Amino acid sequence: MRVSNLLRWPGTGFPDILETGDAELDDYLRVLDRHCLGSRSVRRQYVEEIRDNMLEARDQAVKAGQTVEAANASVVADFGPAEELARVQRQQRWRNFRRGAVTMGLSFALLMLLFQLLAGGLADPGPLVLAEMFVFHGLFFGFFMGFWFAFMFAPAAPEGGVSAQSQMDKADGYEVYSPGLSKVLAILLGLVMLILGGMTVAGMLGRGLMADVGVAANLLLTVLALHVAFGLRVAFTRIQVDGDSIRIRTLLREYYLDRDSISKFEELGRLQQAIYPLAGKTYQLHWQDEKGSHALYLGLNGEMVNGDRLRVLLRPE
Repeated sequence: MRVSNLLRWPGTGFPDILETGDAELDDYLRVLDRHCLGSRSVRRQYVEEIRDNMLEARDQAVKAGQTVEAANASVVADFGPAEELARVQRQQRWRNFRRGAVTMGLSFALLMLLFQLLAGGLADPGPLVLAEMFVFHGLFFGFFMGFWFAFMFAPAAPEGGVSAQSQMDKADGYEVYSPGLSKVLAILLGLVMLILGGMTVAGMLGRGLMADVGVAANLLLTVLALHVAFGLRVAFTRIQVDGDSIRIRTLLREYYLDRDSISKFEELGRLQQAIYPLAGKTYQLHWQDEKGSHALYLGLNGEMVNGDRLRVLLRPE
């Protein structure tokens, strides 16, 4: 098996849903997909964006008086070799891998180093061992997380395709939600974090497997575990948009508001993002109605279907 095929798993074949029905364009898209990297969902988003742009350019050429065959040939020539577009996609995937591996690997290594220092200090197990563990944690976690987000994970696209503009032009309502798999993973990870939190609390009381770790380290792990567990509730947020009417259902409450009533919608700063327990980017939404002023912390992440579309809608004009 070629190494490049491993970077195209799962789903190495061309997604049939991307076919246009035109042999010339479909052949171009198949060549493009064959030279791209990433899972089927990652490749599909890139190829679908190119396909939509090609179809738009073809339609404009037909309106200008060209035949469909001539327009197809012109579009293929204008877009250039499919291999070149695929090269751009591969470079982008590798950039994402390097960036993710460094940032997430370094963050995890620093966290584990802090935990080890709180648990045993610098003398135990010693500076050299701590340095080796720092490198190991950074490389191990960074590699797998960088690989996941670069080659496996594709942010949720708007329903019906990745073309955001075509979705924005539709007048009918839509929903913003996390897919079922995200909910299942959130439940499983939440249970793991709650179990870890219970173990660390028991450790602070001198009981269980974490009794010998130390109070400071157990306290840190308790805070982190609970922070992650409570932040996962964003997977159960569901937002219904119907024209200018917006219905927001969180895990515990439900809100109704109109687009015109929104006074502010802004992303929290980095420090506030780190403190507030919501997975993904956290926004503060302010609106007014007959009952007065209201504020809500709203979490949106790349896994949520139509999430980008909602961000555009909520920003007050």
